[in-house]
Amino acid sequence: MRWFMVVITLVVGLPAFFLGRIVIWPDTPSSIIPPPNLIPFFLVPSLLEALAFGGGVAFLLLARPTGVPEARSQPLTTAAYVSTGWLLLAPWLHGNLHRHLGFDLASIARIEWAIHLTMLLAAVIVALFVARLVRVARPMRGPTAHAAAPSRSEV
Repeated sequence: MRWFMVVITLVVGLPAFFLGRIVIWPDTPSSIIPPPNLIPFFLVPSLLEALAFGGGVAFLLLARPTGVPEARSQPLTTAAYVSTGWLLLAPWLHGNLHRHLGFDLASIARIEWAIHLTMLLAAVIVALFVARLVRVARPMRGPTAHAAAPSRSEV
């Protein structure tokens, strides 16, 4: 499964990087185009965002919480799964939307609401999910831990 995730990441991410600017997000007269001396500083993050986009697609396809019945029934598990996928997908969309739409303030405001705020919500959901996992995995301490532990005669 790990190799399949890598393959999907590359099969989706590399075309997103190479074709995104040509096919999906073509430059417009208002597009933000960096000067040639700054292009390398934009290419590396753009490549990483495209690979994260591919990784997000791979994650959503292959990491569904289906193996453990308890995990499927937990709304927070589903929300964390979707949120993790969104956190991987959104940066590629965000960067390309900003470049494609340029300095139109109404468009920038829509990007802020559609991407930034949903990423913040997704991060909060993932944080709650991880906090719950840590709380469940943490061994009990204090007087209740001894009461809950079986005695030697019970083992």
